[in-house]
Amino acid sequence: MINKYGADTVRLFTMFAAPPDQSLEWNDDAIAGASRFLRRVWNVLDSNADVISKYGFSDFASVFGSESPTQAINSQTKAVRLNVHTLMSRVLRDYERQQFNTVVAAAMELTNLIEKTKWSSLGEHAELTLAEALSALVRFLLPVTPHVCEYVLSQLDQPRSAAAVGWLTVDESALIQDEITYVVQVNGKLRGQVSMSADAQKEQIEAAALADENVQRFTQDLSVVKVIVVPKKLVNIVVK
Repeated sequence: MINKYGADTVRLFTMFAAPPDQSLEWNDDAIAGASRFLRRVWNVLDSNADVISKYGFSDFASVFGSESPTQAINSQTKAVRLNVHTLMSRVLRDYERQQFNTVVAAAMELTNLIEKTKWSSLGEHAELTLAEALSALVRFLLPVTPHVCEYVLSQLDQPRSAAAVGWLTVDESALIQDEITYVVQVNGKLRGQVSMSADAQKEQIEAAALADENVQRFTQDLSVVKVIVVPKKLVNIVVK
């Protein structure tokens, strides 16, 4: 398998397939999937070579802090940075716990985010935010697939060593949410969602959930027994 796919691909598969303290069920097809994922990573980095060349592996927390004050960043940029830095926090925690399978899962999530985000909607901060996401992706994978990452970096005229690239730095300000979307359930079934200010009170969240047009279709002519608010997650309306 190493001769066919390379050591990094086999390492990626073994780390993703199971936590290090559990047995691994070998699967040749899954190794092919790991190879396809690494090709996607290569394509994402190669297609954005100009962005990487421009920004390199900066300390983006300080760059955003000095050049782009939080209040000047639009909502789309904030949402992307929230996702990126949430994944960073997870990866840092998972490396400490040696939960390498979830590290790889986070790298896959970040790759999906980079591929699917409409970067033009981020306006003037699009390139900077994309560069931050790309640098995070490389840092996620450097300990797992060092040969692939170093080769990609060499092709992009970037520092090849992990020491030169540096480790992950979470921007705590990027984790602050201005708005939270609550899932609204009626008797445990999904019936809608409402977006609320992060500092909204429980009573305000309840009122917004009960006032939602789609939710009212399932509560009209029924008595509301209670409303359960799970902070920052969901609202469950119990009716009879």
